[in-house]
Amino acid sequence: MMRRFNLSQLIFSVSIVLLMSFFISCGGGGDDGSSSKSRISLDGDYGMVIYESIPGTEEGTTFGTATFTDGSENVIFEQLYTSEGNLGTVGITYTAYSDGTMTVIGSEGEVSRGIVSPDENVCTFVNTDFDDDDVEIGFGIKKSSGMTNADLTGEYVFVSYYNNPWTAYGTITFNGDGTAIYQRLDDSDGGDMPDPESINYNVSDDGSLTITVATTEVSHGMVSPDGSILAVANTDTSALLDPSIGIDVAIKKSSGMSNAVAAGDYIGVNYHRETSSTYVSTTYGLLEFDVDGLGVIEQIYTSESFLDTLLVENDVSPDGTTIAIMTDLSLVPQGLFFGIISSNGDVGASVDTDDDDHIGIIFSIRKH
Repeated sequence: MMRRFNLSQLIFSVSIVLLMSFFISCGGGGDDGSSSKSRISLDGDYGMVIYESIPGTEEGTTFGTATFTDGSENVIFEQLYTSEGNLGTVGITYTAYSDGTMTVIGSEGEVSRGIVSPDENVCTFVNTDFDDDDVEIGFGIKKSSGMTNADLTGEYVFVSYYNNPWTAYGTITFNGDGTAIYQRLDDSDGGDMPDPESINYNVSDDGSLTITVATTEVSHGMVSPDGSILAVANTDTSALLDPSIGIDVAIKKSSGMSNAVAAGDYIGVNYHRETSSTYVSTTYGLLEFDVDGLGVIEQIYTSESFLDTLLVENDVSPDGTTIAIMTDLSLVPQGLFFGIISSNGDVGASVDTDDDDHIGIIFSIRKH
């Protein structure tokens, strides 16, 4: 059951966080404190799903492989599937820090910021600079070996963002044999939800994933080495039943979860869209939660003209599913997000499906 807001607790939490931020900023750490942190190096191939938007013009999705080499800041990104026509390979550079935060510089100088998980198996990033003509959000999972269909079993919660624009939340139950049941629980269109739907999937040896719906709609992505997290991109604009494109992230349900598991500091990336216009915004920020689920979101970078601080009450159920209410400092509602957090509390995904002209998707990863 969702708890009611405790105003005094929220204001106290905000005061503590802002006070901490003041001392950190006085320490000369820069906009995000990166200059005071040591660097780390990633190694291996990551399957990346990307949603990109040129506001008022077009939106696109891509699935590809980013190859990191230990000791090098150079990365090779190869597009494997894309809704935008020609495939290609580009060179990018990155800097990763000891707390997991990352800065990525594209081939044309565009800057994205994100974070890699403590086990370095999952990463997420966002571009917030409209000066590059477009913005994007991405989610990556490290490739592994010895994976099969049997590594996907049990019930997962998925969050989706598609170009209609449309968001959705629901469950996928994998049978471990290449078949699964997809059940949408809520979406931004409102109305009655469809009946459960049978889908097919295939997991390759390296964790690459293909999901097929109604034999024609195909999504491509990646499964985490432990089988608990997956991400796919639908890049097919020619599908007969549904030519829309989008990205989906799913995390396996667990047990014994609580608000205390999600306590700590996270980096969150957000893609937001107004359903009645072409307005799009993206944000990179710090999320801080206490053991009661009360927290603060401090925007660090945004495509909008101002940075904001939001309050959040995040309720974690025993199976890891989450409901988060966001407000501004005056307690004016700013969004209701449904999602899930991984069993170790390190990775979260949530989506706003409220048909109030504002929808969005958030990926969050705990700082090291």
